[in-house]
Amino acid sequence: MKEILLSLIEECIKPQTLCIKPKHSWKSYDCLANEDYEHLKVNYAYHFVNLEAQCHTNAIESMWLHIKTSLPTYNKKCDFKFYFAEFLFRASYEEKKIDAFNTFLELVKELDWTNFKYDD
Repeated sequence: MKEILLSLIEECIKPQTLCIKPKHSWKSYDCLANEDYEHLKVNYAYHFVNLEAQCHTNAIESMWLHIKTSLPTYNKKCDFKFYFAEFLFRASYEEKKIDAFNTFLELVKELDWTNFKYDD
């Protein structure tokens, strides 16, 4: 399992990225300290912030809560990449106070649809 986890992390996360996780989570994450990642732990049994390193998982936990509540009730596993991309698109434009829907329509209008193929 460690090898699978590391291959996924190396594929998706840049080296020297700070990784923060709950202290009592999956043991395979412990290998990150031996790789090219900074690895910190938060022990939720005592506090929700690592007092020494001043790190926490609140921001990512909050982000996942927002993502999960934006997912539809059905078919979310099959289309997760699509819904995740949509969430990030909308969130980035909301932050800038720009109308995401009309911006999306403008972007779609500029695409060259002549060679478009939909993959199932």
